[in-house]
This record gives sequence, structure tokens and C-alpha cells, in this order.
Amino acid sequence: MWREAVQFHESAQRNFEQRTGPDGRYAFPFTAGVVGLAFASELYLKTLLLVAHGKAPQGHRLNVLFAKLPGPIQALVKARYEQRRKGTGAILENDLVAYSNAFVEFRYVYEGGNKAMDVVGLGQVAASLYEASRRLYPDLQLYEYTHARATSALQGVPIFSNGPHPYPPAPPWPEI
Repeated sequence: MWREAVQFHESAQRNFEQRTGPDGRYAFPFTAGVVGLAFASELYLKTLLLVAHGKAPQGHRLNVLFAKLPGPIQALVKARYEQRRKGTGAILENDLVAYSNAFVEFRYVYEGGNKAMDVVGLGQVAASLYEASRRLYPDLQLYEYTHARATSALQGVPIFSNGPHPYPPAPPWPEI
């Protein structure tokens, strides 16, 4: 499950890479990126819940899944997220309510009714969950380039690739 989360996370990051179209303008599949970040976040949460409780619950709501995590894991994710969003006034629990159902809402964006999305914040949720998973379970393995994407400071933002590694590293972990 964790590997699937990482794959959706990396896929979402690739969706945010700007590509030049035949007309010379940049474009990227925003909606697919949002869905990928939301689903990656859901799968990271379900992985943490599976390890903590021996069972992964059903459902997509990020805030509901997060609330089921043990307190120390919640604190770890919260500290990392709020450190990544430092200076924005972000509070994880509030933001999870806003992002809660992004996986469903953005899959059906064409039906209308979806709200504006702070996709950078959603990306930082995914990155924080990934990093907390790796900190709790350091034996989780993956390719270094994938790790660089999943931990990059650039989450959920258009990326203009100027070379082989356009992903700046995230800030160091806060003291917990």
C-alpha cells in the first residue's frame, strides 16, 4: 500500500511539470495532479493506520483517517507539515478538513461544485505523510530520485524543468 502511495505521489509530481505545447505555451494536467496528491495522502494514512492498528479503514476523507492515527504519529505528521508551511499560518487539522474529500471532488471536477484548492498545501500533506512514514519505518525502500521528488520543497506547484533535477530539498526536520 505504501509503495502505491509513493507511485501516486510521484505521478502527481510529474503532472505538475510544465510542458511546452505545439503553440509554445506551457500546460500541465492540474486536476490529475490534485487527484494523485489526494490519493497518495489517503494511502499514506491508510498505511500508517494498518501498521498501527492492524487494519486499514475504508473511506477517502483525509481528516477522518488522520483522526484515527495514534497521537504520537499525529504529532509527528503535524510538526512536519506545519514546519513545511512555516509562515503561512497553516494548521494541519484545519487544512485536512479543506482537503478532506479532494480525491472525490477533483475526480469529478467536470460536474462542478468543487471549491478552490490550495494544491501546495495538499502537496505538503502528502510529503509530510511520506516523510513521517520513512522516519517511523526507515526500512521502507525506494529509488533515490523518487525520494527527491516526494520530499522536495516543491509540492503541488508548477515545475519548470531546467535539467535533470528540478526538485529543491525540503527544509530540515523540526526538533520534536
